Amino acid sequence: MVTSSTSRINPIQQLLSWSPAVRFLPWLVVIVSLVVTHQLWKNARYEAVRELQYDFDFRLLDVSNRIEQRMQSLEQALRGVQGLFAASTSVERDEFHAYIVAQHIVESFPGIQGVGFSLIVPAAKQDKHIAATVYKEGIPAYTISPGGKRYITTSVIFIEPFSEGIQRAFGDDMYSDPVRRVPMEQARDNDKAVITGKTKLIQKHGESAQTGFLMYLPVYKNGALYATLAERRANLIGWVSALFRTDDFIRGILGARVLDIDIKIYDGENMSSKMLMYAADSTNKISAVDSFFRASKHLEIAGHTWTMAASSLPSFEAQLAEEKSQSIVVAGLAVSILLGLFTGLLVQGREHALRTARKINERLIESEERLRLSLMYGEIGTWDWDIRTSELYWCDHISVLMACPAGKQNGTYDDFLSGIHSDDRQYMINSMKSCVEENTKYDIEHRVIWPDGTVRWLHQRGGVIRDTDGIPLKMLGVVQDVTSRKLEEMELVEIDTRLHTIIDAAPDAVILMNSEGILTGWNGQAEKIFGWAREETIGHMLHDMIIPPQYRNAHIQGLKHFLASGEGAVLNKRIEITGLHRDGHQFAIELAISPVKQKGKYEFCAFIHDITARKETQSLLLRAKEDAERSSAELISYIQAIDQHALVSVANPSGRIIQANDKFCEVSGYSREEMVGHDHRIVNSGMHSSAFFAEMWATIARGDIWRGEICNRAKSGALYWVDSTIVPLKDANGQVVRYISVRVDITKRKESEQHIQSLAYFDVLTGLPNRTLLHDRLGQLIAESHRDEHKFALLFIDLDRFKYVNDSMGHAVGDKLLQAVALRLQECVREVDTVSRISGDEFIVLLRETDASGAARVAGKILKAMTTPCDVGTMQIATHASIGISIYPDNADSEDEINTLIKHADVAMYRVKAEGRSNFLFFAPEMNFRAHQLFSMENDMRLALERNEFTLHYQPQVNLVNGMVCGAEALLRWKHPEKGFVAPAEFVPVAEETGQIIPIGEWVLRSACAQLAEWRRQGISIFPISINLSTSQLRQPQLAQMIIAVLEETGLHPKDLELEITEGVMMNEAQASMAFLTQMHELGVQLAIDDFGTGYSSLSYLKKMPLDRLKVDQSFVRDVAIDENDAAIVRSIISLGHQFKLQVIAEGVETLEQLDFLRARGCDEIQGYYYSHPLPAEEFAVFVNGHPVLD
Repeated sequence: MVTSSTSRINPIQQLLSWSPAVRFLPWLVVIVSLVVTHQLWKNARYEAVRELQYDFDFRLLDVSNRIEQRMQSLEQALRGVQGLFAASTSVERDEFHAYIVAQHIVESFPGIQGVGFSLIVPAAKQDKHIAATVYKEGIPAYTISPGGKRYITTSVIFIEPFSEGIQRAFGDDMYSDPVRRVPMEQARDNDKAVITGKTKLIQKHGESAQTGFLMYLPVYKNGALYATLAERRANLIGWVSALFRTDDFIRGILGARVLDIDIKIYDGENMSSKMLMYAADSTNKISAVDSFFRASKHLEIAGHTWTMAASSLPSFEAQLAEEKSQSIVVAGLAVSILLGLFTGLLVQGREHALRTARKINERLIESEERLRLSLMYGEIGTWDWDIRTSELYWCDHISVLMACPAGKQNGTYDDFLSGIHSDDRQYMINSMKSCVEENTKYDIEHRVIWPDGTVRWLHQRGGVIRDTDGIPLKMLGVVQDVTSRKLEEMELVEIDTRLHTIIDAAPDAVILMNSEGILTGWNGQAEKIFGWAREETIGHMLHDMIIPPQYRNAHIQGLKHFLASGEGAVLNKRIEITGLHRDGHQFAIELAISPVKQKGKYEFCAFIHDITARKETQSLLLRAKEDAERSSAELISYIQAIDQHALVSVANPSGRIIQANDKFCEVSGYSREEMVGHDHRIVNSGMHSSAFFAEMWATIARGDIWRGEICNRAKSGALYWVDSTIVPLKDANGQVVRYISVRVDITKRKESEQHIQSLAYFDVLTGLPNRTLLHDRLGQLIAESHRDEHKFALLFIDLDRFKYVNDSMGHAVGDKLLQAVALRLQECVREVDTVSRISGDEFIVLLRETDASGAARVAGKILKAMTTPCDVGTMQIATHASIGISIYPDNADSEDEINTLIKHADVAMYRVKAEGRSNFLFFAPEMNFRAHQLFSMENDMRLALERNEFTLHYQPQVNLVNGMVCGAEALLRWKHPEKGFVAPAEFVPVAEETGQIIPIGEWVLRSACAQLAEWRRQGISIFPISINLSTSQLRQPQLAQMIIAVLEETGLHPKDLELEITEGVMMNEAQASMAFLTQMHELGVQLAIDDFGTGYSSLSYLKKMPLDRLKVDQSFVRDVAIDENDAAIVRSIISLGHQFKLQVIAEGVETLEQLDFLRARGCDEIQGYYYSHPLPAEEFAVFVNGHPVLD
């Protein structure tokens, strides 16, 4: 229906025609707007309160975090003081003072009053201790307070800073105070930092004294880690402690951050005034009850609980913003009155715009987060190269992958190239150049070399950003560590090569086919059987090459059926079919085909045997069977005709042998007389089940021919395999009268098949499962663990010093040692467990259904087994092992459980090596942190040589006869630009472990010799200089040549140089050290044994070594004047050295009593603080030019 324009209603008229009720619509809108405005005002106030509550909660959390972080930093600082005692057998006051000053502990932590050391003083030695301290420290008023004899007495003998106020703690027996005794015992028993409760500091008196607390860490003998509580208590020598004033300490942490919030800290969980330790409002006039915001939080601080209570102050509550809610009221009224109906549309449009913007922002954030997580969990690093400036940025992960200095993300293109393997560097340059200039794809794999010589494989992809004119501006790329994949690929290539070698030598044709029916493998025997060369078949359809045309469709349909259903009638069994030769003739073959599923796709492996001769033999037998029913004499003739090719026997219906040919007798080892009258159980190997033989007898009893493979046992006990055909012979009535068995010996073929299987999954040298089989069994254990909720353990075992055995005794000896170790490992575990060798001297043991305690027992058993030397030929070789342990599922990552489990055990194993080897440790997350610390120190040391951060100090050695300087020992010092002086006990072991001791040791030798030559030119007295050699340096074949070259370059005589090796190095590296020392002795270089008496020297070695001096270790010298045992040892060493015509020098001489003892016993020389500290080169020259004479 169409309406004319004249009938349409005019909009104005329509408005006018509205009912009177509609006139109130604007007022209704205004009323609704006012209601909305009121609700918005309430919401705005609620949001303001909520935001301020969030700010209050955040400040409380920030304060608690800062307190906990500061306490952790304090504990680390105190750990450093503990490490000072662990690194030295004797710490003196000067050393203690120097360390505290160098570390800036007091200055770095406001509120700390001092750092001290409390020594346990046995009751019997208190008087002697007090007298010695008064004499040595020059403090006449020193005494132990409170006085009296107690079961355990301690004394604060070191405290820094040694100010007037804090001196009151000097000599204090902290252990006598019950409040302090409890945390001291907790620290002793657990080797952890523990703080005391609220206490008054002894150094504060009167009304100005503040509440304080103390932190304790135990110090054990020799700095060792003791496993049991009894050992820790027995070997405790004292505690290092830090004293704190609570008010200053907390104010130093908080500063001016919480002026508008009142903070109170209570000792324990009871928030009473008695337990109050700190209050921001010292007048305590502010009541938390009147505060708008209040909260409390428990803090676990070093084995102790603090409770922190916070309440808002008026200045904080004044931040509650009222302006927003008031503005909403004003704006709401204005909008309600002025805009009316348009208000809803404007609000709706605004909300729609906000929702749209929020969704866009959320999508952007989600996209960025996905990218970040993809890079992080994919272990992918990114780099950005500015082509115009050659500046290059890389992320932290690339710093790790390419061994760049920690924290360095900026550099040049040349910096980036410096870490690339020299063989791959030009390839990488050409690839990047091609990408920039020719816009080709940048996708390469290359190697990088880490400072310790480790080679890693990286995969890089990238592209170029160009401007509108096509000029390249930047190149962006990503890097991923593919070392594991490359190693596995190389291992697979090696295995594949071995498999192809074995397969090509196999007596049967071995053919591989993929799920599409295409040939992928073709060995040499296949070429002989079918006439096709390998290169003519690979890539072609199998049915076109070897299957006759009439059977091809059945083959194709059977393959489709298997791929669809997983079932195949001809799979995993031997069948006889017809094959097709290249020249077109068809012949009989025996086929065994097995499917193998890899990466979700099937491949098929077929073993094919040409049975033409056998079929001809069987044909002869069948014809003989027909004729034999008429004439048994003719049958015997047929048997004799095949006598030379098969094992033939004839049995009566009950299965007893009545005839056997010579071939059967030859292979079985039984004579004909021994076999006749027995059944075939005489050669039964026990390898087949009773069901196997029941099926065989059921077949021949029906009169059918039976075929199959049987494993038999010869008279000698040896096993052999035969391909058997049993033919039943019937009489005229159809009754079986004879069984004729024809067997072909297939032992070699079966051995070949087994050998191929073994190469794929077992280590050739030890026969243990290899990495491939290990991963398979790990996958099975993980699946079982998920199903049964059982744990299992992985032990990563690395032989200590195996490389030395390989290098010094040859790989043949090393291989035999590995075989012996493999046998011992198998003896230490159960049959259900797995022992595998994954590479070199690394083994992995899987312990099924085992927790941490079970893993510890097995690890201890393995370590004990390793202590017995292995018989290798005519030698006995001792070896030890370092073991890292990870537990599933505790130490696994759900993303890559297998590799993570192995990696974590590997990390734990390297921690064992770092802590002294021949032990085991369980993986702990902090080990990753320690590994990063060592990596950082390693990088810092590598740069230290380049930046000349190392320096040498020289400690004079003095002759006890004339009192004059007779030598100097060069001592290495490292001043880090950020950390200050790093203790040699911290960086030298890392240098040893990472191999950097080699270049550092060469620098020490060259620098010391150059300095001595310079002193000679200045006219300073002539004396030799002593330099220490490490184990790693002794193993360097060019060490002697390098020393000779340095002497020639500096113009020094060989007698100007003395080399020191430790007693342990002499014994552990006996062969290498003997040859080297002999060469140095013949050259004229002086030789000394350092730290003599601390190891297990053999007098026969001592007699053979071309030595000049023995150095008595300072651990014996320290108490020589008060300990009869140490005195006896020193007397023996001096006497022993003189009997061997050696000079004897004592190190660590610090007191007149020690000097008098050594001089009276005929010691030749000394060095130590009593005569002089180690000095920088300039100060040493001044010292020597002063001609100091020892009184």
